[in-house]
Amino acid sequence: MANGSVTDPGNIAALLSDEFLDMSMAMDQLRAANPNLSDADAQKLDATAQQLDELSEQLNAAAVAQILASIQPQLNSIVQATQAAKDALKKAQDIQKAFNIAGAAVTLAGAIVEGNLGTIAGAVGGVVTAVRGSGTASGGGAATSGGTSGS
Repeated sequence: MANGSVTDPGNIAALLSDEFLDMSMAMDQLRAANPNLSDADAQKLDATAQQLDELSEQLNAAAVAQILASIQPQLNSIVQATQAAKDALKKAQDIQKAFNIAGAAVTLAGAIVEGNLGTIAGAVGGVVTAVRGSGTASGGGAATSGGTSGS
């Protein structure tokens, strides 16, 4: 997740999240490489690894919050498209159509992480198209691409 400018708060949070996760994994590897540790040292390693992992998750959440703040204008269309994709996948009978929906959803998730509104708009449109093409779109309006101009 740590791509982009290191001056952007979301990118910094993502970078730090990755670093803390790597430290957590290093603690776990150290524990595994030393099976003869005392119980106290083993517990301390486990507890420290857990703390580092939790910090990584918190920093990851902060990075996601920064991304969500930057894509605020697209949030309604993203949520609608995502819900429509989920509903369509739950009803899907055709494997290829399910792959199309899931692939479009993966593209949307990547666009969200990137934070580019134009890319997100195109990806929302891709999800809408995949859902409509599946024949499982509900009539509740969840599969609309409102607010996706600018691609």
